[in-house]
Amino acid sequence: MPLPLERLAGQVMALLGLPATDVWAMTPREIAAVFDALTPEKARPMTRKGLRELMSLFPDAQGKHNAHG
Repeated sequence: MPLPLERLAGQVMALLGLPATDVWAMTPREIAAVFDALTPEKARPMTRKGLRELMSLFPDAQGKHNAHG
C-alpha cells in the first residue's frame, strides 16, 4: 500500500502552517516527529520502563503461574 504523500503533506502544512516547499524538504524523521509531538501520551505504546512500573504496582501472586490457578 503506497503512502498517501499528498495527504500527509497537507496535514503537516495545516498543522504547522508551513509552505509546501518546506514540507517537501522535510525528512521522514522530521515528519514523524511532528506527529509524535501531537500524539496524546495515552495513545502511545507502553515503554519497557512503563511495563516495569506497572508490574511493580501489580505483582503476580506467589505460586500462581496463570490466570486459571
